[in-house]
Amino acid sequence: MCAVKEIGYYDIQSPYGYGGPLSNSDDEEFLDKAWKIYTDWCMEQHVLVEFIRFHPALKNYNYYRGEKFFDRKTIWIDCESYYEDINSVWDQYEIRTRTAVRKAIKNDLTVEWCSADEFLNFFPSMYAELMGRLAASKYYEFCNEYFSALAKLEHTLLAVCKKNDEPIAGAMFLTSGNNMEYHLSAGNDIARKHGATNLILYEANKKAVCEGLGYLHLGGGTNTQADNQLLFFKKGFSKYEGEFYIGKTIFDVDMYESYKQQWMLDTGKPADRVLFYKF
Repeated sequence: MCAVKEIGYYDIQSPYGYGGPLSNSDDEEFLDKAWKIYTDWCMEQHVLVEFIRFHPALKNYNYYRGEKFFDRKTIWIDCESYYEDINSVWDQYEIRTRTAVRKAIKNDLTVEWCSADEFLNFFPSMYAELMGRLAASKYYEFCNEYFSALAKLEHTLLAVCKKNDEPIAGAMFLTSGNNMEYHLSAGNDIARKHGATNLILYEANKKAVCEGLGYLHLGGGTNTQADNQLLFFKKGFSKYEGEFYIGKTIFDVDMYESYKQQWMLDTGKPADRVLFYKF
């Protein structure tokens, strides 16, 4: 929970990436009862509103009793189909993606799975440079402490792409249970020129198969548009699509609306997000 200091309330937001409820039961009566207990607790704790990003592969929006909205498509790779022949992962890629991987290999790019110390030596600054070049929202900015803590987790996999033994790109993958999640990546001009990210995802795909994982989730685009460039890039690796939903619940409607109106008057900004006061 985070404090909404101006009015003495709190909000709840799932962390960067995906979150939301989990349940080992689909029983509607049970889910309704659990939701009632949860909402009562939120009211007691003076929670004003919550905003949730559900996981497309888990489809855990089905457990949620608040408002739900479809946001965008995501892409995932079916790894189980390639257990018997790892080289056949190549067959699911579109021609443009195969060409990009071949280009990376032809230009002597290599991918290694590295230690946290090696990764942290180059990736945070490379990621910051990329976000600056893209003029990305502050939502996509992360401090060094974030990268350090995440890189040292047991189930985090760190990839580095090199040319002439120099890091030109890197990526973080999170594993849990039966899946691998493509989390963050960045590269320099050489990486962009030679298809480094294509090669990293190809190697991640093979690693997921080798470790007996069920799927590698690549995520979606940078916005909700069907022709988003990042989504198009990811579609080159797989035909399988997931559905990314977001959800919200306003626990104190009167206070929320009052605060929103006052915030718009004070800032002159439109309150077009659930947690409008954070932007």
